[in-house]
Amino acid sequence: MNSDFYREKFYDEKMKRLYLACTLFFCTALGVMWLFGHSHKEQSLAISHPAEDLAWIRKLLIEYQELSWLTKNDVHVTPENEVHNPKNSYSFKLFGANFPEFDRTIMTLNCLNLFLDGKYEDYLQLVYLQPEADRLEWKSFLDIQRNIHSILQNMDQAKQKETRKVLEIALILGDVVKTKNVEKLASQKGILISDYDCSYRLILTSCPEIFPSYEKLSGYGKELLYKLSFQRCFGYIAHLESGAELFSLLKNGNLLTKDEEIFDLALFVYQCDVGGALGHVDAPSSIAYNEQSHLIANAVKEACLCLKHQDESAAFERYLIIRADWLGFDITSPLNRVLARIGAMLRLTKPDEGKMLKESFLKLPPDDLSLIVDAFNIPKGDIKTKISMYIPAVLVNLSNNMMLGSKKKERLSQTIHIGLPFIAKVLNSYKMSKSPVKTLNFDEVAKVAREEPTRLAKDHYSVDSFGHIILSSP
Repeated sequence: MNSDFYREKFYDEKMKRLYLACTLFFCTALGVMWLFGHSHKEQSLAISHPAEDLAWIRKLLIEYQELSWLTKNDVHVTPENEVHNPKNSYSFKLFGANFPEFDRTIMTLNCLNLFLDGKYEDYLQLVYLQPEADRLEWKSFLDIQRNIHSILQNMDQAKQKETRKVLEIALILGDVVKTKNVEKLASQKGILISDYDCSYRLILTSCPEIFPSYEKLSGYGKELLYKLSFQRCFGYIAHLESGAELFSLLKNGNLLTKDEEIFDLALFVYQCDVGGALGHVDAPSSIAYNEQSHLIANAVKEACLCLKHQDESAAFERYLIIRADWLGFDITSPLNRVLARIGAMLRLTKPDEGKMLKESFLKLPPDDLSLIVDAFNIPKGDIKTKISMYIPAVLVNLSNNMMLGSKKKERLSQTIHIGLPFIAKVLNSYKMSKSPVKTLNFDEVAKVAREEPTRLAKDHYSVDSFGHIILSSP
């Protein structure tokens, strides 16, 4: 009897262990299958549908004639980052050659569609190339979508359709202004293209008919397109490229007091524009509009909202304080004001990045420190500082340049020691001169920073009649 009892007990225990083992195996198998399915799903979403994408782009080329103007070799190319997979670009697939500005513009339009209509699968398509630590969060994606939908839902269907078309045209024309076609057409109307953003607004004011897409819009669409041109200042604000005058266009246009919905539409265009900024590097994910970019866009909006009841100086101070707080700086000293500006230009947003920036900065020789503070410090209340284009591109290209070090800290140190003294020397000389040039343009310097960074420490420079900084060997 005892033998039977122990035999049954052993059998029961054996069955329990077998049951537990089977359950564990089954759950493990399900987990592996889920993980594989999830990663496979993300991987499959990371691969676009080339035929569908190219068909969509061909339709755009028919609908918006100006897009083809970007498929020329004489288009001014923003000197930031290089193409990773040349044969994978949309322009190469369509035309057998790489046209970076075309690819950027297509990515901005893709971002517009994804933000407007995208589901979770589309969100994954948008962000899959972004590093996980900086990836745009799903809730941030939804915030953008809800904000734009809250505006469009108050319109009838016809007006919604027209508004969407205007948003697309605003993104296209903002890039097309860099083409020789626009330069030629504008010159025939007496407009010389120098500062692209100012020239674009001037064209929309005096001769918008040079753009075929503009002529197809209704009166409402034409007026909205002009108002959206104010979004071009958001990028300058985001990187603190100048002082309080960055907010003057918005203040003088009374967008925040007369029609805040137009402001929100303009901010949405800016967000799409940022999303396409590195569209030439790899397609079809947005590398540029990550969570950091979203935080910056929200901070820009917060600063601009000050214009409802305060002046440009208050808006500038608010934004400077936000950027300084992110990096752990108190802006009561000129040094920290300068570091906050430089940090914004370098897209730095974290306290540890602020610490690295300050440590590298304080290792500069005293003469260089004084030179840089003089060049970059904007005292509270100053609204006369002029914008110099592409200084952030110079600094970002240096900080991303692997020739300057394999680690981020090494590259940041080299950026501070090579880039800032050169830029400060140019800015201070410009301040003291009586040059008729209104805007300095560092785009050629940005190319050198990407390709031959050490030249900034030894080459001479000159400024041409359009304000371009030209480097030459001593």
